Amino acid sequence: MGRKSTKSQNLFGFFQKFGQALLVPIAILPAAGIFYGLGNALVTYTTFLPGVSKVLLSVGKIILNNLGILFAVGLSVGLAEDRDGTAGLAAFAGFMIFNQTMSTILGITTDIVSSNKAYETVLGIPTLRTGIFSGLIIGLIAAWAYNRFHTIKVPDVLAFFGAKRAVPIITSVICILLGCVFSFIWPPVQAGIDSFATFLTETSAPVTVFIYGIVIKLLNPLGLHSTLSQILRNLGTYVSVSGEVFTGDAAIFTAQIKDGAAVTSGIFSNGIYIVDMIACVGIAKAIYDEAKPENKKYVAGVLISAVAVSMSVGITEPLLFSYIFAAPACFVAYCVLNGTAYLVGYLAGCRTITTFAGGITNYLFVNVFNSAPRVWLLIPLGILYAFIFYVVFRFLIRKFNYNTLGRLDDLQEEVTDIKEHVATGDEKRIGNARGIIAGLGGKILRILPAVPPG
Repeated sequence: MGRKSTKSQNLFGFFQKFGQALLVPIAILPAAGIFYGLGNALVTYTTFLPGVSKVLLSVGKIILNNLGILFAVGLSVGLAEDRDGTAGLAAFAGFMIFNQTMSTILGITTDIVSSNKAYETVLGIPTLRTGIFSGLIIGLIAAWAYNRFHTIKVPDVLAFFGAKRAVPIITSVICILLGCVFSFIWPPVQAGIDSFATFLTETSAPVTVFIYGIVIKLLNPLGLHSTLSQILRNLGTYVSVSGEVFTGDAAIFTAQIKDGAAVTSGIFSNGIYIVDMIACVGIAKAIYDEAKPENKKYVAGVLISAVAVSMSVGITEPLLFSYIFAAPACFVAYCVLNGTAYLVGYLAGCRTITTFAGGITNYLFVNVFNSAPRVWLLIPLGILYAFIFYVVFRFLIRKFNYNTLGRLDDLQEEVTDIKEHVATGDEKRIGNARGIIAGLGGKILRILPAVPPG
């Protein structure tokens, strides 16, 4: 039993670290969306600066079309000990070698690429279209090679190839073998992924977005939501009017907008704008109204900053962690309502994308400037959901008498006591813990030992 528990903890820890490492390559996506959105806006709404719009469009496009290499390098660095750049160099070399291996074995040419969407050109190499999946695998390989071999010792005669210099070599050898395997197994796997993507985004889209909206919020406190969102948002392909193939939600969305075609992508982001950008106000207002009058000014300071972050850039953790432990039923309701927001947005015909998180920045630059379908409707839907969240949260807080922010009589005294206390070593950690628990509602504050005077 203990061994199983340890394995589960290790696996959970790995996925948490994996999700955090994904934020390294994901960090470039907002720039791609903003560049593309501005470029498209200049083309659509103005007749001047054609050179600027062309540059912005091409810059955004080059990022969206090369997510595989970005994820390989970013993930390897994010998972490497001390985030050493050697892992990124190994991943870059491995990615090129992997694609060149497949190209050579299968005899892929530029003519084949232009006539079949199962192929693409990566860094000038005609190869199989593997999207971010090969990037994720090679990033993991490079990170593992670095963590395992960056301190390896070799005989003196081979000293030049020891330690960190061994990492790119080992990664390259593994990627040659991986390219050989992918040459034969990837075509049927890709066909299966395409069929699965069609099923999720077309055949059962309403069910998919509803479940996605619930699960993505359930995973949020664990730090695993980035993994799920990036996998789903990189499914599917689209062949543009010019014959160019685009892979993944954001790339397909921008290509379909540019072509003036029916937008079939953009179904995994509606709920973000409805809930994270607007309806979060209803959650904060409910918590504020349920606080005791003498505590409202303290609660307001916390909630205003949390809501501002959520509305502006879509970072929901400050607001989420202000109540998740003190009011678990509210968190469950939050997840379910989030699922319904995705469903309602989809059924209403809204199609939007995010390049990192939701918020006003993405809403304007990535969607409004791109003339996203029915993007305006997200505003009234967000206001509606703000009222729903407000009513549900107030009911649940009262029903279960949750000690959300400001509902304890002694909040002010606890905060004052912690601010005035100066401690060192273990006493300081106890003081920090008391402060955190007080900020989360103070429900279990009394389980900590009293902090002795300075």
